[in-house]
Amino acid sequence: MSPDEGFYDKQAALEAAKLKEKVEALSEEEKKQTYEKGLELMDLQSKPQDTSCLPALKVSDIEPRIIFTELETSRTAEGVPVQYCAQPTNGVLYFRAVSSLNTLPEELRPYVPLFCSVITKMGCGALSYREQAQEIDLKTGGLSVSPHITVDDSHLDVYEQGVVFSSLCLDRNLPDMMRLWTEIFNVPHFEDEEH
Repeated sequence: MSPDEGFYDKQAALEAAKLKEKVEALSEEEKKQTYEKGLELMDLQSKPQDTSCLPALKVSDIEPRIIFTELETSRTAEGVPVQYCAQPTNGVLYFRAVSSLNTLPEELRPYVPLFCSVITKMGCGALSYREQAQEIDLKTGGLSVSPHITVDDSHLDVYEQGVVFSSLCLDRNLPDMMRLWTEIFNVPHFEDEEH
C-alpha cells in the first residue's frame, strides 16, 4: 500500500464542489439570512467570555493537611482477614478479594489464566451461562477474575501468586452481587463441555 499523493487536493476539490452545489440551491433570502447569522456568530465569538460562571479553585479551598481514610480491619468467623474502607462513591460499592495460590500444586498453576477467563462465564448454581451473564449485567458493573502477583516489600526476591476477584454494584444490589460470587465459588458449572 502507498498513500495517494493527490488525496488532499481531491478532498479539497470535492468539498468545493459540494459547497458550490449547496450555495446554488439557496434562494437570495436564504443567502442573506446565512450571511446575517455568520455576522452574528462572528460578533458573539469576538466578545470577551464571561469567566465568572466557571468553577474556580483557590489555595484556601485545599485542606492544609491530608485527610486520612479510616480502614477497618476484622476477621470473618473462619478467620479470613477483611478490610472495610468507606469512601464517597455516590452509592457504588466496590468489592475486591485476593485468594493466595500457595497451596495450589505447581502442575496446576499454568491453568490459572484459563480458570480466570472462564469462571464467570460457565454458569453457576441454578443459572445457565446465559442467565448468569444476564444476572451479572442486571445487578453489577461486571465480575472480574484475574491472576495476581505481589512482591514482598522487605524481600524483593520473594513474591506471592494469587487470584483477584473484583466487582462493583450499587449499594442496593450488594446481596445479589455477593450471592452471584457465592454461587460461582461453590457451584460452578464446569461439566458443560460444549460451552
